[in-house]
Amino acid sequence: MTTPIYRPFINNENALIETMLSDFAQRFQTCIPAVVSKVISRDTVEVSPAVLQSDSQGNAVPWANITTTVLTPFSGGIFLSMPLEVGDTGWLVGCDLDTSNFKKNKKPAQQNAYTRHLYQYGFFVPDAINGYTVSEDDAGAVVLTTTNGKTKIALKHNEIDIISDDKLKINAKSITIVSKNNSVTIDGVNFKNHTHLAGEELFAPNGAVTGKTGGVG
Repeated sequence: MTTPIYRPFINNENALIETMLSDFAQRFQTCIPAVVSKVISRDTVEVSPAVLQSDSQGNAVPWANITTTVLTPFSGGIFLSMPLEVGDTGWLVGCDLDTSNFKKNKKPAQQNAYTRHLYQYGFFVPDAINGYTVSEDDAGAVVLTTTNGKTKIALKHNEIDIISDDKLKINAKSITIVSKNNSVTIDGVNFKNHTHLAGEELFAPNGAVTGKTGGVG
């Protein structure tokens, strides 16, 4: 249902035409900032449009919450998924036609209804909008970071920084590290010319035994 537009005054032909056009344009839901009000699943949320409507007397009228899908970049069998929390901000984008059948099967499908240009047919794009900062060291980098900056990945022209406030976990069947100049430094120790005698115990920085060598290397 469309909320009647606020009309301070209509006292001439131009004002009447402008009001008619405004009433018509109000039927098109295109894009509006929104706030997450409920997280239903990783890919579905309820959002509340953050720019209120006005009734015919100029009073603010809140929107009803809208259930929609979350934009998740995907291609080649790989996707990027981000956690969402109540209070997160972003943009609610409408769609020209009813997409409900397509969203179920992700295949060409007939419209389920013939209403047009509604937010519920579109998707939610998470966005900080403003109020965030990036350190000067990362000014020229692509950054994936927590809001406090203590855990991040920064991709620069000649360097990749991986920083964790607590732990860094790598779990794989095989791990390969290739250094073009044969230089690998861990906790200040350069392993280029670092050797161990056969059978010598290897220690982690905290003193825990991590294994034994099989020979000089």
